[in-house]
Amino acid sequence: MNPHLRLIASELAVRAPAGEAGAKDDPRAPRFELSFACREDWQAGLGRLILPLECSIAEPQSFQGSAVVGRLRGRTLAELRMDASRLTRRQAHIVAGDSALVQVLWLLSGRCRVQQGPNRPMLEAGGWTILDPGREYAL
Repeated sequence: MNPHLRLIASELAVRAPAGEAGAKDDPRAPRFELSFACREDWQAGLGRLILPLECSIAEPQSFQGSAVVGRLRGRTLAELRMDASRLTRRQAHIVAGDSALVQVLWLLSGRCRVQQGPNRPMLEAGGWTILDPGREYAL
């Protein structure tokens, strides 16, 4: 898998799948470790556990993605690993409460172009940026 990034979103709740524990704000609460092999599952998993996003996959036949999602001091933390793809947050994904959120993107490996408004930085491994989930963006 190529890009390896860590998303830190302020004031988001990890939404545990029905019947599973782990949504508590407890450092001992289990993390969710999930693997995905198709775009539909990846998009649904991200939307349910992190933020609603549209996903485009470069090579759908061989796509692999994984997410480790947990909570730390009331914040949702997610480490995502994915093959070449594009994640887009569109107006349809944004709800009224999103204006109070801050999202930090820290790229652990690979390269990632970030686009929000007129800003279009290219992140290299170790680079980071701040996103406003209350506005459209693309990774």
